[in-house]
Amino acid sequence: MSNKLSRRQILKAGLGLSQLGLLGSFGLLNSPSSVRAEGRPQNAPSRIVTLYVHGGWMPIYAFCPLSSQQILDLLPEPTTESGEPAFFTPEDIRNLDGSGDALDPDDPSFMRLRSPHLWDEASLSAGMGDPRQNTSPHMWAYKEYELYKRLSIVHGIDMKTASHEAGTISAMCGAAGSNYRAPAIHSVVAAKLYEEFKNKRPLPAVAIGQAPVPVALNLAPYGSPTVLPNLDAIQYALSERPDNAWKGLRTRGTQEVPDFSNAITTPIDVNAMERHSMDRIRSIAQNANSASDAYLESMYDMYQTVSKQLAQDVIAMVEAQNGWENLPHPHWVNSGWTPYGLMHGRGISSDSGSSYANVFNLALRLMKADVTSAISIRLRGVGNFYFDSHGDGHRTQFLHNRSILDCIGRFLGEMQATPLPDGRSLLDDTLVLVFSEFARTWPNSNTCDHWPITSTLFAGGPVIPNRMLGSYDFEGLHPNSTGPNGGVLSVIEEGEAAPKMRPPTSADVVYTALAGMGIHDHFIPGGAGTIQGLFQS
Repeated sequence: MSNKLSRRQILKAGLGLSQLGLLGSFGLLNSPSSVRAEGRPQNAPSRIVTLYVHGGWMPIYAFCPLSSQQILDLLPEPTTESGEPAFFTPEDIRNLDGSGDALDPDDPSFMRLRSPHLWDEASLSAGMGDPRQNTSPHMWAYKEYELYKRLSIVHGIDMKTASHEAGTISAMCGAAGSNYRAPAIHSVVAAKLYEEFKNKRPLPAVAIGQAPVPVALNLAPYGSPTVLPNLDAIQYALSERPDNAWKGLRTRGTQEVPDFSNAITTPIDVNAMERHSMDRIRSIAQNANSASDAYLESMYDMYQTVSKQLAQDVIAMVEAQNGWENLPHPHWVNSGWTPYGLMHGRGISSDSGSSYANVFNLALRLMKADVTSAISIRLRGVGNFYFDSHGDGHRTQFLHNRSILDCIGRFLGEMQATPLPDGRSLLDDTLVLVFSEFARTWPNSNTCDHWPITSTLFAGGPVIPNRMLGSYDFEGLHPNSTGPNGGVLSVIEEGEAAPKMRPPTSADVVYTALAGMGIHDHFIPGGAGTIQGLFQS
């Protein structure tokens, strides 16, 4: 490795990482050529979206890997909660694809996606509403849109912690702790794909609303996200709309602008103020090898980047897109239902607020405008339900897990129905991860506390669909235990050629997801591996 300091390193030393990250959060710094993800396949997805279910969930209530005997031993008897059915019998569990209880025909070591069928299938299949007599249509989106053809789920993932903060960090970067010891997956994707999309996607990474904000750590600054509660939040940074900032300065026109060394000129839309600033910076440069000139060059490049982004008018690009547009309103969502049937339908207009409709609508518009490579979203339950349900217990966990996943299914359905110019769908070009920071202690323990063994849903991109990978280790488990550990599955650890059979970890999830994006050799403290059987080779 060369001992010479790069201009970027000198800039970091002069500004400090916090200031550099602030500039980078709006994409205001250009990229070193080394960030291009070497060998990234042409058909690899170019976006990642994470949906974080806040508080710790119980995913087996929606995608159930349990045997009939395990259901009888470990789950409460079916009951009702707020007019909705809660829990299920072995007879209620069937594959979502209609194949009964068959295993994966290509590899019988995997189950197909299975869910409690607590609905009137004949009515829903005919496009009618659910009769609401001891039934619940939650999770119907996965049958209606045939999403079992687009997703799989990994069970038994060890988050290495039962702490909210450390669990969230673990899910985001693969290493549990009170502080990030590795960059968040969104930041890795944004940084690695920046060179590929720097002239097209002005917001490399976005955190919507109160989402967990990805941390770039030691990555290039454009891995830092733009926090975007709504479109108005970025009008001062990326548009010329506010009169108090831009009145009298909207004189933008195309000019031939030289680079800092005056070697190459490029047509750029600039206004008089920007052109004067860039010309002044070049005029005071003295020594191309000095630290001061390195700083001036970075500022010059920043002005060019800002000019390009302001000329694009990101807000107008996003506003020009419709979020929910390709699917009819879900016929199984009825606003007259109990609270668990409310607040998770399709959205209409506003991008503000915390309802699923508005959050998903904004995410869809950002993706359809193609202005970002990575989106982080946080979700709560119906009525702003917080999934850390110690007091509410497992009956409300059951209802909220299924209702939130039904809402997520509608979001995936819209992505699947959105065509791209190359003939693929938006879901084809996006890897979607759905996770929480951990799961809950199991219901027969008479608690609903924190439990570190959980599940992650993978959708879109190169996912081999209709599989449940991983399991739970019930060997010697007392019926009233707080919960099982994860069962073993096949993992090829970094640097190894042969797979190992061991329980998966959050590090494996992050490492595997990046591999699915065509990004390899990412370091996670403590080690990681690629989960086998999840992605097309």
